[in-house]
Amino acid sequence: MNKFMQKLYNFMYGRYGVDKLAVFLILLNLLLNGIGSFMRNRIAYYTFYVLALAVLGFAVYRVLSRNIEKRRREGEWFDRLLARTNYTDKIRKMRRWFKRQGLKFKFRKTHRFRVCPNCGENLRLSKKKGKRDVTCPICGNKFSVHILF
Repeated sequence: MNKFMQKLYNFMYGRYGVDKLAVFLILLNLLLNGIGSFMRNRIAYYTFYVLALAVLGFAVYRVLSRNIEKRRREGEWFDRLLARTNYTDKIRKMRRWFKRQGLKFKFRKTHRFRVCPNCGENLRLSKKKGKRDVTCPICGNKFSVHILF
């Protein structure tokens, strides 16, 4: 395996490599292939297939390109495009949501989770049954919750 990695390293030396735009193009390729696989019309199927192939070809071309300066400028253009669409905020929110779901699963036997009606923050409460008053540690809002099971 070490010999293979050395050969791969030697092959990729002086080439641009993988960046955010290349990853996006590969994911777009997978999406186009997925959509095309559901097409019943042969023309639409082949159109999506050829489009996906072209996107994948461009991604491979960018990864293996030796014109590093031009690929860097393309990558910066893509980063500016992402910044205009608030992509990083959406990714941060999505990661936070997945982390929250993991915590909910981890503490599913001992705790219950409720959302603060004022700030929207998820609160982890003990599994003690009944009605009780809760104070949100983020915004200080006091509200009552009812835990059934």
